[in-house]
Amino acid sequence: MNTIYKSISIIFLIAFLFNSCNNPEGNVQDSNLNDNTNYNKENLESESRPSTNKNNQFLKIKPLYKLEKCKECKKFHPKCADCSDKQWDMPIDLFIDGNKVISNNKLSLNFKDFSSYQPQRPNYSIPSYPAQAKAPVIYIYSDTERKCDINFDTNGGQVINLSYPAYDNKGWSFTCQRNKNGSLIFANKSILPYLYYTFTIPPNLLSKIKSNEGFIVQREKLIEFLPQKLRKLGLNDREITDFILYWYEKLSKFPSVFIQFLVDQQVDELLPMNVKFSGNQNYKKAERRIIMVYNDIIPKDHIEQKLDSIQTLDRSKYNINIIEWGGFRMPQPRKSKL
Repeated sequence: MNTIYKSISIIFLIAFLFNSCNNPEGNVQDSNLNDNTNYNKENLESESRPSTNKNNQFLKIKPLYKLEKCKECKKFHPKCADCSDKQWDMPIDLFIDGNKVISNNKLSLNFKDFSSYQPQRPNYSIPSYPAQAKAPVIYIYSDTERKCDINFDTNGGQVINLSYPAYDNKGWSFTCQRNKNGSLIFANKSILPYLYYTFTIPPNLLSKIKSNEGFIVQREKLIEFLPQKLRKLGLNDREITDFILYWYEKLSKFPSVFIQFLVDQQVDELLPMNVKFSGNQNYKKAERRIIMVYNDIIPKDHIEQKLDSIQTLDRSKYNINIIEWGGFRMPQPRKSKL
């Protein structure tokens, strides 16, 4: 009798082990459940790509690119949904049948056919990141006391960051004093020598800069180079001193730097500035806007920038002189692994 019980126990044990091997998770086998599970999985995978029938008609679609918040500029950019490569955390254009759908981080609904996707990758010969223009300062010299309003056109994606005094939605409003120092008086009775701000330049505007034109300057030549070029561009001794005190330490970190000067209209393309004076409009006004672009990497096809074509600024001919200088380091193109 004991032998029979032992045999039956061994048979049940073998049956239990055999069932465990075929169903290790202990789930009840159900063919309908498995079929549905596989079907849903296939649906989930197919939803990440456009699906069409034989007549190439639209059935269902889910974008290959999704918008994710950029850690650097805090804006939303398209990112490849099938690729974990963080190299694609950058602005790109998305095309559907030749129609631009996503451009400059804005969604356009002017398209008709959803049958196929064609992503356009960034041009890696231009920067893939925005640039931070630092320490632009604005001096205003007037031959008489005048009220002034200044604001910037940021419709191109520029962002005004730090500013002093505070730059609000309407810009700056103040009174220009009649003196050689160009003092500015604000509503709170504070008197400042100039306006200060920083702003972000998006990649699409950086692409307009001819980044191979400039000067190769050795570290030991900076003190000689900067006053010479800035004076040629129309800055006076005070403005040159302010410029060097701010930028020399940053430039001298490198054994050599590649420096380019953007002047007047080139700066307007990066950030248009609107200046309005109230009162008597019978005056002559001159503006000189200078932005220095620098990089520690020398372009292979670099050519020397010609400053002789820039018009000389004779301040004595004008009732109002508006002088601005600033600078930024040009971001490097990011290479894609795709």
